[in-house]
Amino acid sequence: MFQDEEFSGALAELDKPRLDDYEFFVECLDVKIYRKFIEASGLYEYKVTGFLDCDTAICQEVYMDLEYRKIWDSYVKELYETNKDGVNVIYWNVNYPFPMSNRDYTYIRECRRIDQGDKPTWVILARSHKVDSIPDKPKVIRVNEYKQFLIIQKDEEKKTRAFMHYYDNPGGSIPTWLINWAAKKGVPAFLTDMKKACLGYSDYLAKNS
Repeated sequence: MFQDEEFSGALAELDKPRLDDYEFFVECLDVKIYRKFIEASGLYEYKVTGFLDCDTAICQEVYMDLEYRKIWDSYVKELYETNKDGVNVIYWNVNYPFPMSNRDYTYIRECRRIDQGDKPTWVILARSHKVDSIPDKPKVIRVNEYKQFLIIQKDEEKKTRAFMHYYDNPGGSIPTWLINWAAKKGVPAFLTDMKKACLGYSDYLAKNS
């Protein structure tokens, strides 16, 4: 699905983030968020760098576990993985606050462990993947522009070092102020929920074993 150079290019940004065209946006919970304006869409794409207060291996498992995410992420309306034409595709329906319409995604994702020396490191890539056999739903807007990569690495002092590059175009009419608010407030809220999910993962596995 993804090329080797895509993984190596993503991993390189963990040590040397390419931020020349980005402006500093906000700092929260030991991470810094940078953004770049995309003229074609009138939206921003983001890069996030910093540290997460959770075990790296557990963080990777929680991030990849779609069934568990349906439990801890309140924004998930529907989430599943299916095979279409020999490709594993994820369908993700996201709850948006009233009166806005929900958004949904069809995308591919791949995770590789690429350790740097003795530091356990995971690189996770994702991007939109059109699937004609997953039709549009009434009153739900399909997101056709989505990309994300996430790198997490074990850090002895602060548990997990992380870098993320993210962009999506939610379509429809969403005020710019709301998108900015979501980026500024949504990231720390997600990180807080993610930390709680990591702490509760062993109990979840025990109950569902």
